[in-house]
Amino acid sequence: RKEDGRLVVRASNLSLKDLRESVLNQAVNGMDQESPMDLALKTLSPQLVPDLKGDTAGLPQWLRTLPYDSLVVTPLVHQEKALGALFLLGENFRQDRLVEAKSLGELAGMALFNAMVYEESQSRVTHLKEEFEQLVGRVEKLRQAQRKRIIEVDRLQVDLFKTEVTIEGKPVKLSPIEFELLSALAENAGEPLTHNTLLRLVWGPEHEG
Repeated sequence: RKEDGRLVVRASNLSLKDLRESVLNQAVNGMDQESPMDLALKTLSPQLVPDLKGDTAGLPQWLRTLPYDSLVVTPLVHQEKALGALFLLGENFRQDRLVEAKSLGELAGMALFNAMVYEESQSRVTHLKEEFEQLVGRVEKLRQAQRKRIIEVDRLQVDLFKTEVTIEGKPVKLSPIEFELLSALAENAGEPLTHNTLLRLVWGPEHEG
């Protein structure tokens, strides 16, 4: 309100992406090197701009078009580091509002830092979950392989781990391709296998068809 300089907050129908690409980028690109934002981030202290309608260097044009006459640029501070800046627009801001703005910036900085930590932790949890699921998948495959370590079909016995074949306990010498072919047939005993399926199981998917 004009009579007491109370902060006015307005909602925008812009998406967060649009807001970042338009308003925030305009703010950064529209300011000179010694702008109030730069001073706030460098000194970690709020910077007062008492007259937005005047000839104030370093401010983007869009700020001057708003229906407010003063601005406080407040750094978002956490552990003596600036995480960003907050623009507080209002009427008749004076030096006595800087203490309040500094406290607000510290609270907002803490909230922003906690949000960043939460986002990072969620990302790590997601990554760990994916790694765990992959590990569970590998363990399950190992268990399945262990259960099928030795395939027996009548008098035929195929040891998948040792790559050994015996018939009635007598070893049978096979080439690697012959062993893979026999293993595929033994694992699918009683099931019809097409020529393409055998090619894929023995020579790999690139030989299918």
